Amino acid sequence: MTDESDEVTLEDLARRMDILGKQMNWLCENLTSLFTFVNQMSTNGGGIRGLMSMLKQGPPRELSVNTPADTQTKVGA
Repeated sequence: MTDESDEVTLEDLARRMDILGKQMNWLCENLTSLFTFVNQMSTNGGGIRGLMSMLKQGPPRELSVNTPADTQTKVGA
C-alpha cells in the first residue's frame, strides 16, 4: 500500500530547488554585506574603537539593507 501524499513530483522538487536558490542568494548577499562591514570596521581601527568611529561617520555606501527571506517559503512545507 502506498500513500499518495508521500509521492514527490518533479514540480515539487523544482519548487523546492527554487526556494533553496532564493535562500542561498539572500544568504550570500547578506554575507557580502557582513564582510563589507567587518572590512570597514577594521580600517577604522578595529574592535570597539572601529565601531565607534563607524557610528560617527554613518553607514558606508556599500552596505545595503537586505530584507529577510520570505517566511512563507519553507522547503519542508
